[in-house]
Amino acid sequence: MEKIKVEGERSQLQPDVAHAFCQWQCCFRQSLHLNQLLCFPLPEPDCSRLYCGPLLHQLSAELRRDPDSITDLMNEDQRRLYYTLKHMNWAVRDQ
Repeated sequence: MEKIKVEGERSQLQPDVAHAFCQWQCCFRQSLHLNQLLCFPLPEPDCSRLYCGPLLHQLSAELRRDPDSITDLMNEDQRRLYYTLKHMNWAVRDQ
């Protein structure tokens, strides 16, 4: 986190990134409402731990500068999952 987060540094807002996070928040909110409607079949997550806007925007900016820099923050299992998902995303785009 310290490697990515620099105190006092302001980055420009990226509208496409903000839109993607907004969509994620909407889906997350709707899933919480559905969980409540179904009388909590799943434990309710700690929302503040799942989303930190400034950190996610900084990670997104770092990924744009150097797409493989994010893997330095991951363990081996996380790297494998990341590359699998990344490969699947490219396969879907090619269709």
